[in-house]
Amino acid sequence: MLVGLLALSACSAPTTVTPPAPPVATTPAKPNPAKTFGLYELRVNGLSAQSQASVARVGLGAQAAEVPFDQLSFTRISMSNLVDPVNRVVHMTAGFQVTNNTGGTITLPTFIPVDTDGSYATDGQTPFRNVKTRTGAPVSAGGMAVEQGYSNSGGQIQPDPNATPFLTNIDSGTVTLGLPAGTTAPNVGHRGWQSAAALAPGASQIVTFAARVPLQGNDISDADPFSFSLVFSVADNPGTVAGLRGIHEVQGSTPSGDAASPLSGTQTIEGVVTQVAPGLSGFFVQEEVIDTDGIPATSEGVFVFCGNACPTGLAAGDRVRVSGTVAEFRRSQTYNDRDANGNVTPVTVTAPFTTTQLTTPTVTVLSSGAPRPDAISIAPNLPVAQRERFEGMRVSTSGVVTNNFSLGRFNSVDLAQTRIANFTQVNAPDVNAYSAFTAALPDQMLRVDDLTMAQNPDPLFGRNGQPLSASNTLRGGDTGTATGVLHYDHDGFGNRSGSNFLYRIMSESAAFTGTNSRTASPDAVGGSLRVGSMNVLNYFTTLVSSNSGCTPNGVDSVNSRGANDCEEFLRQQTKTVKAIAGLNPDVLGILEMQNDFDKGAYSSVAALVNALNTELGAGTYAYINPGRKIGSDAISVAMIYKPAAVDPVGNLAILDNSVNATYTDTCNRPTWAQTFQSKANGGRFTAVMMHLKSKGSACSGLNDGDTGDGQGNGYIARRNAANAIVSWLGTNPTGVQEDDRILMGDYNAYAQEEPLSILATGGYGNLFSASTYSYQFDGQWGSLDQATASATMAAQVTGKTKWHINADEPIVLDYNKEFKSAGQITSLFNADPFRSSDHDPILVGMDLTAQAPLPVTAPSTTLTPTSPTSDVTPGNSVTQTFTTSSTNVSDNLVVSTSLSKVDGAAAGTNPTVTAPTSAPANGTFDVTVNASAQATPGAYRVLVSTTAPGGTNSATSTYNVNVNGIVLGTPNNISYNTSDNTGASSTTVTAYGVGTLSYTATAAGAGAPTLTVTPGTTTGNTTPLTITATGGSAGTYTATLTATGSGGQSRSVTFTVTVTSGAMGRLMISEFRFRGPAGGNDEFVELYNAGNAAMNIGGYLVQANTTTSPFWFTRFTVPANTTLQPGQFYLITNNGSGGYSMTVTGNGTYNTGFTDNRAIRVLDGTSAIVDLAGFATAGSTACEGTCLTNGPTTGVTTQISWARRVTNGQISDTGDNATDFVFRDGTSTVANPQNTSVTFSGTN
Repeated sequence: MLVGLLALSACSAPTTVTPPAPPVATTPAKPNPAKTFGLYELRVNGLSAQSQASVARVGLGAQAAEVPFDQLSFTRISMSNLVDPVNRVVHMTAGFQVTNNTGGTITLPTFIPVDTDGSYATDGQTPFRNVKTRTGAPVSAGGMAVEQGYSNSGGQIQPDPNATPFLTNIDSGTVTLGLPAGTTAPNVGHRGWQSAAALAPGASQIVTFAARVPLQGNDISDADPFSFSLVFSVADNPGTVAGLRGIHEVQGSTPSGDAASPLSGTQTIEGVVTQVAPGLSGFFVQEEVIDTDGIPATSEGVFVFCGNACPTGLAAGDRVRVSGTVAEFRRSQTYNDRDANGNVTPVTVTAPFTTTQLTTPTVTVLSSGAPRPDAISIAPNLPVAQRERFEGMRVSTSGVVTNNFSLGRFNSVDLAQTRIANFTQVNAPDVNAYSAFTAALPDQMLRVDDLTMAQNPDPLFGRNGQPLSASNTLRGGDTGTATGVLHYDHDGFGNRSGSNFLYRIMSESAAFTGTNSRTASPDAVGGSLRVGSMNVLNYFTTLVSSNSGCTPNGVDSVNSRGANDCEEFLRQQTKTVKAIAGLNPDVLGILEMQNDFDKGAYSSVAALVNALNTELGAGTYAYINPGRKIGSDAISVAMIYKPAAVDPVGNLAILDNSVNATYTDTCNRPTWAQTFQSKANGGRFTAVMMHLKSKGSACSGLNDGDTGDGQGNGYIARRNAANAIVSWLGTNPTGVQEDDRILMGDYNAYAQEEPLSILATGGYGNLFSASTYSYQFDGQWGSLDQATASATMAAQVTGKTKWHINADEPIVLDYNKEFKSAGQITSLFNADPFRSSDHDPILVGMDLTAQAPLPVTAPSTTLTPTSPTSDVTPGNSVTQTFTTSSTNVSDNLVVSTSLSKVDGAAAGTNPTVTAPTSAPANGTFDVTVNASAQATPGAYRVLVSTTAPGGTNSATSTYNVNVNGIVLGTPNNISYNTSDNTGASSTTVTAYGVGTLSYTATAAGAGAPTLTVTPGTTTGNTTPLTITATGGSAGTYTATLTATGSGGQSRSVTFTVTVTSGAMGRLMISEFRFRGPAGGNDEFVELYNAGNAAMNIGGYLVQANTTTSPFWFTRFTVPANTTLQPGQFYLITNNGSGGYSMTVTGNGTYNTGFTDNRAIRVLDGTSAIVDLAGFATAGSTACEGTCLTNGPTTGVTTQISWARRVTNGQISDTGDNATDFVFRDGTSTVANPQNTSVTFSGTN
């Protein structure tokens, strides 16, 4: 049956830095086949004292050509069946006299079990067939095995020294079988019986066959194998494999727990590759079933570690011979953690168990395509102490998903018989009982792993054989079946993020069924009012890393706990809104809201309400706003409600350390209470929202570290808080006498813990039973989110539910983008409520008893400035006092301001406004307008708003601020040659409240040029000015530009005029475009030396203007030592995607384009502006004189440009862009870029 052997050279452990080359395959010599004498069947008709056994030839007709049956005959001489009640097996031994009628000597008769398939098939991969119980019912051959003969000596069952020797290392590769038609032999055993002496012609000798038969109890029952056949072949001295061991021998017996191999040194095994595991740097090999020992306590599989030198092309189904060193491998992992001071500290975790491995192996592939041993079915709650006996073997399991926390990070889930309840969800806290619970917890679940050992893999397990997606989830409570190799390891990254040292099925297949379906809405709760509690998973409008304007609250990478950026925030907000809309509560308590109530209309709770009302309709929800931060933590509880259904009455009451010193508000978040009144019948109730100390750490100063009773850390903080809440509520803190109270939120205590007991004693019973859950932690389920109520309140409850949209879902389906592939960022997100948080929301329905309504006065505020108008000059500030007058507003108002320019002139540098973030409901506050020295003169309007707690009442007022003065821009320095006799510069003036402006410009010093300003007078707010210099002697002069208002105000700036004599170069922008037929990058810039001498332009910068601020960015730097002759052009072009499309080659290139309708300038080596050209969009400060009219931004199909005019044979340069440049539309005139190969000859 077996083909020739394929040898592979040795694999070595990774002990060197440079990995060895992969092994090279060689073909070994084919061994000489052993002579065989046919296929036989040992038939056992029972395991009782009266049972008989016989041997018959299999398929005589098909084998007649090999050897006549009557030349090898078997005669039964004995049979015994020894029941071993301790090990729950029967040892069957049958003795036969075999006679050699062949006419030749059989040197070493060897009797080898055979696994057959086809028309004469054995059971599975065993040599047994027709296995039946005592009643004649078919039964599996699982656990049956051939063995050495046993006898009863002195009452002890022990190996029979007189039995035929039993070998475990027969070289079955030398055995060639003659088989009946339609029958194959996938496996020929290494284990069989071999006579110790030759069998001469006509002689006979005794052979004893023996089989181990498993029992379910301590005696043979009607469910156990009773009759069977054993198929075997007879060969003449097939030889042995030196040192060959069964894998069960390498693994050794493990009755319980973790046992080391009884062997050491180099050992050789043969078996079938069941899995190749690159992530583990090795592969798994399992003994062929025909060679197993049938002993439950020994594993038939082993891991082969070959490091970075594993055989190439190795695949499951390869039959291999492996020689390697036996090792017990204990995994350890080091990762970085942070200590109590926040310092990074390496932490090393070490596995409590070892795995038996073969290392530094030599691997020989004997054949391919062999059937893998059938997977053994094990329960997910198989005790850990019994799991090593299956280590390295193919197994399968089925169960319920009790843990999907690590699904996204490691693609692993835990299966159990049923979901596991957290200890204190169903048990009172108790140290001994909890210790027993945690000790037994690993026995309750079995991890299913994807084998890759990769972090954040893609794809992930999902339902129905499809990858995980937002619409194809894998929920807690779903059922799954997995098949693969049982292995002991972690997920690949220490013990963080759910990566624990566990027995796990390294799955070759895993199928999950959605038995725990999503529900589109919560269960019906009835009633006329719906009250809920919901965790919003750190809803922060102050983002962590970036904020492109989706919220008004910027970035805080230290204190923010929510979304990293706007994309994440909008994903989070969408899910949160969908969840709240699905709950449809009239009153909702919220957990993990950013504690920024002092921002009023810009607070996070206001942002959430705005998003809800955008989705559901204006005014659907309002919020309770205390007008200030509550407590010292970054998060707080919050409350929202439907104004159409209820009114808040009384005061918002806050329980913190100032109210009760035992309430540690540095650990517990402050508790809120607000009384609401039904608009339908006046019925009232007080909603209390709690978020108590978490279990993650102790509360500083209380010494309440984990005692091991199941309550975790912080138990004293929670206990004290519960007592304080009971006392506080007894005082009617909202100012309304009301006994109907419902307490909701995250108690951070499961159903049987102290806070629930204290509240129950205080009159607040749990509305939910201990069988409910809202949270998943470490594969355990329970409720940290609770709803307790006074007896009178509970009597009005019509229904309650926990909407399982979060706890069941994998965390990888939340809004976050971290640790996800680009595809997963899209595929794992839906705009739906599922995994909007990590806690499930609570919903309670109620029918309130009608009451006489309390009067509800709508809160109102008026806001009045001392004066409606103020004046200020640049460089100064003005303060205005506002007075607030409020009704039914008990807390501070939130203040917000905005400023706008209202004189119709272009915006520039606006003044700034400072105001407090909050103000008293009845009192005063100041608003200050600060006008910097460069503030743009003009008329401004300041809008001041206040918002009352609850966000339902606001007041606004405006006052006008006139910034009266002159802002005069500094002109560009002027430089020209006496041969030109003139130069020009430009600037702008902005003025307001100063009347008519007149301008003078003078240059000081003998021989100074004459300066003129155009226009000479202005009355507008913002006006471009052109300064022209004419004549003068060579030299540098300080020039002064003065603007004087008719009211006497004035402003002056200075600049320089440089007049040179003799030959000199003068560089200008002669032609350009920012867009062409190929698109926005189809650009060029042409420069021109208009002087009368060569000039070195090396290091000159060509810059683009992108925004009004203005911001300039370098697009091109002229290479050093570039000389431009008089009249010579220099061309630079955009070589980016969709770039320059014309044929004239540029002297230089750039790849970041200019912005449409902005500006371009050239700077010399001293960063002085050499030339400037700009469009209207860029503004006057980016142009010389009048800006160019904006050009097209789309749809360009012709070769357009803007080029300087040629006047009287010279390229124009009057200092006014609109005068100097002409638009070439690509039809009547066409762009004409020129490079250094061209010298000006009258045409630009």
